[in-house]
Amino acid sequence: MTSLGMLVAGFLIVIADLRINGFDLITDPIGWMLALVALAGLTRLHWGFTLAAASSVAGLIVSVGSIQQPTEGLLGTAESIVMTGVVFGTCSAILALSSSARDRRAADVIRWVDLALTVFVVASSPWTPDEKVDVSGAAAFPLVALVILALGVVIWFLLLVWRVRREPAYAPDAR
Repeated sequence: MTSLGMLVAGFLIVIADLRINGFDLITDPIGWMLALVALAGLTRLHWGFTLAAASSVAGLIVSVGSIQQPTEGLLGTAESIVMTGVVFGTCSAILALSSSARDRRAADVIRWVDLALTVFVVASSPWTPDEKVDVSGAAAFPLVALVILALGVVIWFLLLVWRVRREPAYAPDAR
C-alpha cells in the first residue's frame, strides 16, 4: 500500500465512529497511527506533509480521550482543528508536487474550504463542557447544510488523495 493510500485508510478509520454503549469499536488512535506512519515517510518531500504528520500526532493524543466518550465540546473542537491540519498540509503538498493541474486546483480549493469551515465551526462552538447548542425547526437548515458541505469536502479530500496516491512524486524516496 502506498503512503497516501495508508493515509486514506487511517482517515476513514478516524471518521468511522461505530459505538456501542459509548465505546468506539474502531478506535480513532489506530486511524491516527496509520495516518502518522503514512505521513512520517513523506515529511522530507514538502512542509505540508510535516504539518499533516504533526497534526496526526495531535489527533492521536486527542483520540485517546475519545475512546470512552464521543468527541463533544472541547475534544470535538480539537479534533476538528487536527483534521484540518491534516487536510491543509496534505493538500498543500499535493498543490506543490502534483503533475496534474486538475489535482492542484482541487487541492487548493479543498484546503481553503476546509479551513473556512473549521474556523466557522470553532468560532460557533460552545466553549464550556456543559454548554449545548439546541437547534430545531427552520433554524436547523443552515446546520444541516453545513454538515453536508463538510462531509462533501472530506469525501472530496479522500478521493483526491486516493487518486494521486500512485504518482511518483509521493513515493517516500522521491527526492
